[in-house]
Amino acid sequence: MTVTPTANDADHSGITVNGVGVTSGNASGSLALSVGDNAIPTVVTAEDGSTIKTYTVTVRRISVDADL
Repeated sequence: MTVTPTANDADHSGITVNGVGVTSGNASGSLALSVGDNAIPTVVTAEDGSTIKTYTVTVRRISVDADL
């Protein structure tokens, strides 16, 4: 799975997905998912370098052994 973060404002100094730097509008590297809930933090740092906003997406992966 990948995440593609896109900043609304070009005035940002950085974006990380799960701790790894990503360019706005580009996909993150592949993210491995464990069975159960997986929190994937995306952190955007403003151009001032001190204003930080964190967004968290939670993805639930079910077991291949689960009865559907």
